[in-house]
Amino acid sequence: MIINKILNILLGITDVLLLIPVFILIKLTRLLAYLTFGLILIPLSLIWLAFYLPLIGLSWVYNKVTFLRIPIAILGMPIAFFGYVYIDSITHMGEMRQKVLKQFICISWPFSLDAQRFAGGKDLDALQYERIYELAFKNKMCDMLLDHDYDNRVN
Repeated sequence: MIINKILNILLGITDVLLLIPVFILIKLTRLLAYLTFGLILIPLSLIWLAFYLPLIGLSWVYNKVTFLRIPIAILGMPIAFFGYVYIDSITHMGEMRQKVLKQFICISWPFSLDAQRFAGGKDLDALQYERIYELAFKNKMCDMLLDHDYDNRVN
């Protein structure tokens, strides 16, 4: 959990420092999306996949192989950091929930796999739920938690 706390401190500092450049980049990507009729979103999504796949893979290894946690943390923290900055810098084009989910996957690293499973409606154990809820409430992403029907989760 210390890795996640360090990551969240760095992301909090970055949010303040990059406030104006991110605002400009969001407006620029929105304009490009309108001018290209949304076609620019295809390469933007592929760039996100370059962050997403390593985050999920490293999260899985982090949770399964305990003696590799420090090297995995050294690899995963920069990926989560730059993934968050990237997602924060592009437009959501009407899918704000997806943007928040992507940000939450980055913020919750090394528990990104648990966050993805939760968002997909999968059943998690008590410790995993506790971590996801704590991270969501701490990072003011409670709306993501309210979108789920907890009585009809997929097993």
